[in-house]
Amino acid sequence: MFMKKITNLLAGDKIIWLVLIILSFISLIEVSSSIGKFAYEIGDSPMRLSFKHFCMIIGSYILALCLSNINSKLFVRLSKLAYYFSVILLGCTFLFFLKDYFLGDLENPAAGRRLGIPGISFQSSEFAKYAVIIYIACLISKYKNEIREKKTVNKIMNYVFLVVILICPQNLSTAVILFAVSIIMLFLANAKFKDLSYHIHNRLFQDYLDYNTYRNNVEVLLLDL
Repeated sequence: MFMKKITNLLAGDKIIWLVLIILSFISLIEVSSSIGKFAYEIGDSPMRLSFKHFCMIIGSYILALCLSNINSKLFVRLSKLAYYFSVILLGCTFLFFLKDYFLGDLENPAAGRRLGIPGISFQSSEFAKYAVIIYIACLISKYKNEIREKKTVNKIMNYVFLVVILICPQNLSTAVILFAVSIIMLFLANAKFKDLSYHIHNRLFQDYLDYNTYRNNVEVLLLDL
């Protein structure tokens, strides 16, 4: 009876929950076995750091539990808002990056990736990465019957490229990962490999890696959206 209540509480795919639990246990073992040296270097207690990591895992379970019981339609509605908000954040981060770069205030290269507001500092590219992946998943679901058409793939990839070219000057690795994940998602959704290869070869390597056409591509993408 107790197990049945637990199963009903864990909404969504049970395999995903199982993977989450397994990864959590692995992280506990890894952190517990390597925390000693780190705690010594920063002058803190290994037990305290391990407990902090354990609390973070419990917090992630609570968050996952809450999110899994929310109607998925809400995520669809919020995904578009999150996407455009991430574009605004990336634009602000890029402007601050240029300001610090030309004024010579950029002592730490990683600092140019972060957007600071009173009381908090975060990487806008990380928020954008998740926002794009969620939004692309919603678009794939919306156009699942038209995913074999080239114009549908082009439309979805336009959203990806707008964020990728904004992230690229500050954080190339995140931009590459986001592009690769988007291509894989479309491939698994049964998009034509010919259409995907066009975006990999023609648009990425010939256009978007060419600095002379960088600004023009941003303007064209904004008009297409």
